[in-house]
Amino acid sequence: MIMNMELCPRSASLAPAPFAALLRRVAVIVAALVFGAPLALANSPETVLVRRGDVVITQADYDAEIEKLPSHLRAGFALYERKVVEMLDRLLVARELGARARARGLIKASDLAGRTPLETDSVLAAAWIAYVEEQAGRAFDAKRRQWEERARELYLVDKPRYAGDGGNRTFEEAKETILADLRHREQTKAKAAEYALLREQNADVEINEVALRSLKPEITQAAPALQGESGNLGGKPVN
Repeated sequence: MIMNMELCPRSASLAPAPFAALLRRVAVIVAALVFGAPLALANSPETVLVRRGDVVITQADYDAEIEKLPSHLRAGFALYERKVVEMLDRLLVARELGARARARGLIKASDLAGRTPLETDSVLAAAWIAYVEEQAGRAFDAKRRQWEERARELYLVDKPRYAGDGGNRTFEEAKETILADLRHREQTKAKAAEYALLREQNADVEINEVALRSLKPEITQAAPALQGESGNLGGKPVN
């Protein structure tokens, strides 16, 4: 059963940039935590923190990621609103990309056996990005003749770069190097398009504000001890 469900749609700015709107909302929530606003009941592991469509990040996911931090930094992590936002962003993106890989059947279930949910997301997301790059590479190869013409244009426009210091390297000698560079650019563009698609879906992000207020109730007691920890986390605590 999902508890504390007060999911409110908010705009966001997904990977590689963090949730912009979520950051503002979390800043308000964290300030309330620090200055002693009443706290909601503790979340259950199944409590949804953020959702887009069928993809959710739960309290259990948050806790599992927090466990990767040094023990003395865990209790106060929620003080750093940008870090919370970046974590939720990263976990949601990985799970969304992983869902695409799962739907495509890129990784066998047996290869995922024994992995935690977050480890599974990471493996599947990497598999999806590799698939996107592979498809972009195949599309490039299918139009090799057109790309060779483009490579020739680049050679003539920037001959000092491709012909070598002495200018003795012919186009045929430089062609494969230029083509490899163009192929890599196309793969990079395809990968960026995946994240652009997520940004277009920003309005669909739902944030459980009540659940976020309950992330770490103990941080109100931990706050004084964390005043010198900002350098360790790299974020800016609310003050």
